[in-house]
Amino acid sequence: MQLHRILETKQANAMKVADTLHNYFRGEVHASEIEALSVYCAYALYKAQQLSSSNLPEIETVLGTMKGNENIYYFLEPKIKEHWKCVNSNYGRFSSESLAEFILLSFIADRGFIEVTPASIISLSLTLLDICDGERVADFGTGTGAFLVNAFLKNNAAKYYGVELDASMSAISSIRAELLGNSVTIEQNDMFKCAEKEEPFDKIFSNYPFGMRLKNMRGGLSYMEKLSETYPNISKATSSDWIFNSLLVSSITDKGKAVGIMTNGGTWNSIDRPIREYFVRRGFIETIIALPEKIFTTTAIPTTLVVFSHRNKRIRMIDAREICQKGRRQNEFSESNIAQIASALTKDSDISKSVDIMEIEEKEYAINPMRYLEKPFKIENGEEFGNVIVSITRGAHFTATQLDEMASSEPTNILFLKLSNIQDGLIDKKLPYLKELDTRYKRYYLKTGDLLISKNGLLPKQDITDGRPNNEQRARSVFASFKIAVADVKANTSIIASTNIYIIRLDESKVNPHYLKAYFESEQGAIALNRIAAGAALPIIGAEQLKKLIIPVPDLETQQKFVERYLAKADEIRQLKYQLEKAQAALKNMFGGM
Repeated sequence: MQLHRILETKQANAMKVADTLHNYFRGEVHASEIEALSVYCAYALYKAQQLSSSNLPEIETVLGTMKGNENIYYFLEPKIKEHWKCVNSNYGRFSSESLAEFILLSFIADRGFIEVTPASIISLSLTLLDICDGERVADFGTGTGAFLVNAFLKNNAAKYYGVELDASMSAISSIRAELLGNSVTIEQNDMFKCAEKEEPFDKIFSNYPFGMRLKNMRGGLSYMEKLSETYPNISKATSSDWIFNSLLVSSITDKGKAVGIMTNGGTWNSIDRPIREYFVRRGFIETIIALPEKIFTTTAIPTTLVVFSHRNKRIRMIDAREICQKGRRQNEFSESNIAQIASALTKDSDISKSVDIMEIEEKEYAINPMRYLEKPFKIENGEEFGNVIVSITRGAHFTATQLDEMASSEPTNILFLKLSNIQDGLIDKKLPYLKELDTRYKRYYLKTGDLLISKNGLLPKQDITDGRPNNEQRARSVFASFKIAVADVKANTSIIASTNIYIIRLDESKVNPHYLKAYFESEQGAIALNRIAAGAALPIIGAEQLKKLIIPVPDLETQQKFVERYLAKADEIRQLKYQLEKAQAALKNMFGGM
């Protein structure tokens, strides 16, 4: 069998095998099992035809050929026995070459058997890793072996190793490795056992599990204990992403390279700051690539691809969120997209920038590319927000049960301000009443003139229908909106704010609260808030980042003249809304007056 020729041409006969076997199982088993069972039976057919080209050998004889690989035999034996009729009815229908091609290529296209790495992520990773002849290449958490098959197709002169803990996926990848030959080895094991290997790898790829809890990481727990001797402030709160990343870095050669795919949260959150600092300062990070949404079929979690190597004095930041072919259910990279990202590795552009360690340190070791690629606005009379702040606190935290107990159906002089009570920069005239509160809550009471900013932002729905947006459109499309208001507390009334609202008491000898409200509601102010917001799915502003924000602070006379015009326009809008509400109410009651 000329295996290399078959793989290079990817003959269409594989699709005939797929259609036949899928149709056989359709209606007989659950849809999620069809792809896997088709591969198992195709492998049994392949082994049977290696034994005899005329008559189907006995089942025990076919199974006996699998005993040399425990990963395959012990998992497949009951499957093959249960579905031997499929093997019997399809024996001799396909050539060994067609069966091998189907087995090797079926999961690359991800037909829904189990979660596999998207083909375009594999292609991008292979471009980044640039595997050379003779190198030792590993896939930690190899799954069904899609990366190894693609890597082999690109360079069959390297040595490949895959480790996978799950028995079903290990069986699939072992079957495929057998067909590829002696240059591919699969081990069913915990990937953290690789830390015990004496010889490191030249190249590593890992699409490790997202958001795994440390208690479920098996060997990861003992590995983390060893890490704690080297890595500062590592704890059980550290994201599992960075435990996996540590394994990758410790498993490559001095001149090696590894690619890992992590969730976005670990690139900016405060919990992982110490370990990010450790990685950055020791030069372990070469490139960070922000990936498009919906690049994975099984999760909507925003993801980031990281290239690890040694002795990096700068980090290349690439924002590839819009560099893709958009699909209804899944986005993917085309060859030209991958070429564009590869080009961004060597030169600065709208989507790429080389950043030194000092700049990363200034940003609290956040390493999400968007922090470094937005062009700053020139702000006249700029000053740090913290210089005009007397105090900044968050509102009171109450559980739903507590609020139910505290709520009053009768009017009281204590009102509760929720985030939903702020609409279009205005606080609802009617707020929920609360019963008398303990004196310890008085520190959360608002004062007239307090600037209120929501801690969390709301992302708009994106609707881009005329091709890929330009840079300005792209920036606006991902803007999160933060609610802004200025407190106005009536006499003999107290208002207590909820915990997701920042209460900012200003030095009004320096700045007018309404002036700052107008600034943060402007496009320039919205961009400023988005720059310091962390998190893609739920943008969050930190108090310290808010204090460091540069804001325009002209003289008070200039501010006052602006505020007068601003409040006049705001009052005009308020009157128009009132008239609109009256007209809508009249419209609903028109039939009552007939």
